[in-house]
Amino acid sequence: MPFTPFHLGPGITLKRVAGQRMSLASFTCAQILIDLEPGIGMLRGASVLHGYSHTLAGALVITLLCVAIKRWPERALGVRISARSALAGALAGTLSHLLLDDIVHQDIRPWWPLTEANPLQGALSWEGTEALCLALALPALFWIPEGWRRLRAMPWR
Repeated sequence: MPFTPFHLGPGITLKRVAGQRMSLASFTCAQILIDLEPGIGMLRGASVLHGYSHTLAGALVITLLCVAIKRWPERALGVRISARSALAGALAGTLSHLLLDDIVHQDIRPWWPLTEANPLQGALSWEGTEALCLALALPALFWIPEGWRRLRAMPWR
């Protein structure tokens, strides 16, 4: 399913650990952009949903695109996102997304054009991968009240 919220679980916890060194907005941007291709493929009835965007090369291009457009979340949220923080968030977003999708989707070729192999495919079940994402998000539940306090204090509110 494109734009799955399960991919955000690890990102929320990573953000808490990394703090200002990682942009959660860029992480989320990467999640959305990487799944545009399969989303369009689903609408068109394509037989292969995960193409170029789900290769390492495609993920790196999407990472750079997220860094280039970091001004949009800056304006929307009224915060400053450093290029380094945007790069860390986008890179974490694309690579974690690619890793998690590699495990469960059969049509992903992460190392294309070097090889058609996907050595991680089937390492965990679909349910196991979702459980892993939820488990990685659990620590963030302890930080939600603090996050709401910060949101209320932001100038754009």
